[in-house]
Amino acid sequence: MFHPDRFSPPRHPPLDSPPPQSPQGATAEVAALARLWRAGRFAELAEAATEALSRHPGVPDLWRLLAAAGQGLGQPEITAAAAQMLIRLCPDRAEGWINLGTALRAQGETTAARRALEQARALAPEDADAAYNLGNLLRETGEPAAAVAQYRAALAARPDFLPALINLAVAERATGAAEAAVTTARAALALAPERADLHIGLGAALMDCGDFAAARACLDTALAQAPEHAEARWNRALCALALGDFPAGWRDFAARWQVPGFPSRPYCGPLPRWDGNPDARLLVWAEQGIGDEILFAAVLAELAPRCATLTVSLDPRLMPLFARSLPPKIRLIATGTPPDPRDHDAQIALGSACGWLRPDPSSFGATAPGWLYADPARTAALRPASGRGRIGVSWHSRNPQRGTARSVAPERLIAALPPEAELVDLQYDSTAAGREAIARATGRPLLRPGGIDARADLDSLAALIAGCDCVVSVDNSTVHLAGALGVPTHVLLPRGADWRWGTDPARTLWYDALRLYRQRHEGEWSDPLTALAAALGGPNA
Repeated sequence: MFHPDRFSPPRHPPLDSPPPQSPQGATAEVAALARLWRAGRFAELAEAATEALSRHPGVPDLWRLLAAAGQGLGQPEITAAAAQMLIRLCPDRAEGWINLGTALRAQGETTAARRALEQARALAPEDADAAYNLGNLLRETGEPAAAVAQYRAALAARPDFLPALINLAVAERATGAAEAAVTTARAALALAPERADLHIGLGAALMDCGDFAAARACLDTALAQAPEHAEARWNRALCALALGDFPAGWRDFAARWQVPGFPSRPYCGPLPRWDGNPDARLLVWAEQGIGDEILFAAVLAELAPRCATLTVSLDPRLMPLFARSLPPKIRLIATGTPPDPRDHDAQIALGSACGWLRPDPSSFGATAPGWLYADPARTAALRPASGRGRIGVSWHSRNPQRGTARSVAPERLIAALPPEAELVDLQYDSTAAGREAIARATGRPLLRPGGIDARADLDSLAALIAGCDCVVSVDNSTVHLAGALGVPTHVLLPRGADWRWGTDPARTLWYDALRLYRQRHEGEWSDPLTALAAALGGPNA
């Protein structure tokens, strides 16, 4: 996780003389106001610019200064109003459109902001600020590839534009171009080696490339510069875990709660954190996504004998499956149901509990063969006898940071599978229309027995998986469910695979049933698909 540089540089107010059309008397006022801007005295600037404009409403520089004051104060409504007046006075100059676009973006009016910034780009194609701000808007609205083009345009005009370099690396990572992001992050770091956040950014890009050792070194440098930086400590935890250094990894793992934008919130009730007391009535609460809950919950059966009672709060979609699979001593409650503090003495996050029970590679053996059990009756009902092998398939990840890099075209995946096998659709966001399109493209139908909702009905999805001879999937929650069920599973991984899969070419400590197929080159699935075809007896991919 690494956050982009959110600095949107304003159009600089004049530092020298105003344009020739400024009326007599405005020159001195503009110069005085520019000094306020340089000093960062934005409230005084806003007041003084408003007063000056009451006498000289036709001076563009005064509106420019008022727009800058609004941006410095974090009041985009001031900037927008001033920018609109600047556009009336100078409609063919880009700066008014840039200020209007950035202000509208700050107000959440993204469509109007885009129109304004595109107008600025049309008026001044070589303007670095126009390209940069349009790039920010495109990245924030889910168009990272288009944002990359804008950031590169900004850098062509201004090669040392540090915010554009920082955000270009973020956008490149979002498109799956991790190697390009490493190059860009190094260029940013060369301009400001003292900035800890740039070492973190380079570390994040290196993690995307699967170079956890180099990433860890970058994060060590960042923490030497900023010892309390939560994001650096969290990313370093993931590097250590990927490299098999579990003591160091779990030690830094707690920093996740201080990371801005982390997908889970910490426990905020009155219960103290569990210290290992075996007499404690313990509450364990789930965190992050479904895949994480399954991964970390492997330790629950081992945790139960270490405390007086054990209550687990988890996603309600997992409750039927966990209730069948875990010892009856463990009480399950749905996330969102407030636990009564009077029933417990201590609490701990599920990932932190995993840290207690997975201190080294040898501690994974008990659950790695699988620990979840699907409903046998439901499994039998979902697999009528056909005499053919059955392969479950999943090809897409919705992960907001790495989903693009993890996903593979379903036609390519299916082309690597044995032609005689029945194919079962395990994709959690699949639809009947999507299955029909894939069948037309590949000539092979995808089955989804019983109309199962693979996102909402995880117990039936588990039964469907258990009825497969094997599963073939990209890195998503299906993999964790299949691995915990002990179903033979073939996992296609991008070059920069997630920390959970470690660094072994083909195996993971977490699940014995999984075999990994890693990309050798970024974005290129030919090698892993060819290896998959060879393993399953399919045609060449």
